[in-house]
Amino acid sequence: MAKMTFTVRVSPEDHQLLSTLAASRKQSVAEQSREILAEGIRRLLDPAEIDRRLSIERARLMEASQVVRARGPVNPLTSNGFAGTNT
Repeated sequence: MAKMTFTVRVSPEDHQLLSTLAASRKQSVAEQSREILAEGIRRLLDPAEIDRRLSIERARLMEASQVVRARGPVNPLTSNGFAGTNT
């Protein structure tokens, strides 16, 4: 399969860590980067990881909705059910 090239910007510290890791495994930085990227993609697409992230997002949204509801209506409706008019 053909490979694509793209640029990833990393901090000097992360590049040094990546270079050290690659050297310790007798790999090029590019090869080590490909392995790390492929593993990260597999992990993020794992059903258990997806469920975990959805649970975290659901909890965050539920907390936000509780905060908003506790404040009361932002634009309360008048007695006729329409904002701003009472006919």
